[in-house]
Amino acid sequence: KVISNGSLESDSAWQLVTFNAIEAKQVKFQVLTAGDNNNGILFGAAAEVRFTKAKPPVVEVQSVSLDKETVELEVGDTATFTATINPSDATDQTLTWTSSNEKVVTVKDGVVTALKAGTATITVTTVNGKTASAKVTVLKEFPFTDVSDKQWYHPWINEAYNLGLMTGATETLFKPNANMNRGMVAIV
Repeated sequence: KVISNGSLESDSAWQLVTFNAIEAKQVKFQVLTAGDNNNGILFGAAAEVRFTKAKPPVVEVQSVSLDKETVELEVGDTATFTATINPSDATDQTLTWTSSNEKVVTVKDGVVTALKAGTATITVTTVNGKTASAKVTVLKEFPFTDVSDKQWYHPWINEAYNLGLMTGATETLFKPNANMNRGMVAIV
């Protein structure tokens, strides 16, 4: 007879049962078997079998990706990146996060913190060397005290300042209501 998930080999006097254990279990069973049929000998046997858990197959990471390719932050802001491992059932999903410029941004477990103006590349690496990266730009601190972030033109002045297109009337004043000359208009 074939016993569940095992095989039975037999001759006239002995039976050998082998199993491929998938789950850890302990089983007790008794076997009654016939010896040499010519002598009509019957005997009983009892055995205790312990199954050990088979090691699951190792599933290697094939790729890793990030949910964002680029992020712009201001000094002091944070952003969270989410890494997706493929296949999702990979055995070891340990990730290492690094910043190409820790003076500009730091990263821990996918959370990026902007420290000073500049750019950096955030990289996530799996244990088998698969990587994904994203660019993080930290904008210059907005220096103009006469332009509130509630004013409608604040985002455009901030963008022009960060791109280096405009510097303002002084280091701390933009003077949004000042008259412009032709040179200023040409730049805008």
